[in-house]
Amino acid sequence: MRILRGWMLLVAACWLISGTAFAGKFIETVRIQDGAVTNSKITGPISAAKIEAGYFQTKHSNVVVVAKSGGDFTDINNAMLSIRDLANRDNPYLIKVMPGVYHMGASGCSLSDFISLEGSGKESTIFEIDPYWSTVGTRSVALRINGESAVRNLSIKFINETPGNQYWRAHLTAIEINSANAVVENVAIQMPDNRYCEDRFGVKVINGGVELRNVTGCGMKDFLYLENSQARVDNCRTNACSGITLLIDDGGSYSYDIVNSSFGRLTFDAANGAVSSMLKNVTVQDLVVMYNAQVTAAHSQIGALNNIGGEVKFFGCYDNELNPIN
Repeated sequence: MRILRGWMLLVAACWLISGTAFAGKFIETVRIQDGAVTNSKITGPISAAKIEAGYFQTKHSNVVVVAKSGGDFTDINNAMLSIRDLANRDNPYLIKVMPGVYHMGASGCSLSDFISLEGSGKESTIFEIDPYWSTVGTRSVALRINGESAVRNLSIKFINETPGNQYWRAHLTAIEINSANAVVENVAIQMPDNRYCEDRFGVKVINGGVELRNVTGCGMKDFLYLENSQARVDNCRTNACSGITLLIDDGGSYSYDIVNSSFGRLTFDAANGAVSSMLKNVTVQDLVVMYNAQVTAAHSQIGALNNIGGEVKFFGCYDNELNPIN
């Protein structure tokens, strides 16, 4: 009887270790009860290879995060300084700005070559610029682009935190591109619609190039100002008094595509050079074509045309009264 009882205990022990198979002195298969391993019972690091994909956040290389908390930096300029000497054509960087309102003072931020800036959406990431209005003739630029870069998914807003001050002869620019090529996409620009300002530029390009996609603006005199520069504009909108001014005075030849957009004014001035521009599905209240500029408009609404020595061709266009334009 004792021998039988001993065998029964041995069989029961083997059954408790489900799927047990012995190899030497080691158990090859052990079943751990579901829920038995908790956070409090785990010590030491766990490699990412042991975690199912999608359940942990990966830190991407060449991405610097700016956030109110939990990022690499809380200040955009400090983020820029940390990578300015590292970025190049083969090693581009991205500054990712998380949701929040970021006060940029009067000086704004400068983007170096091969560094791009990306917010979390026009409604989520907002840059506020206060140009210290009390200084007569102050010049304030929110973002300076000095190399091949892109700016996406954010808003730029000029504010006045000193009540009673006027915008006396101020020169304001939201994005300034100097001798560089850039992409500006999904950006909203808000400026003070004030008669005391000397200049109010949304995007200003000097000796460079820009591609604007889904950019909106209000309050500025010139939504886009181009001087000896190339541009493509797609799906952009601005207020009734603003638009695009294009000036060519270096003897060069430039071409422009403006599609699916709406402006108060378009001015093409090729005083010393040549301009060829294509408008398609564009609404403009005042089209001014000067000197050596050539403009072709297709399927567009043109409120008024002022042709001063230029050349204009219309295909399927109409005026504000829906009358065909020949």
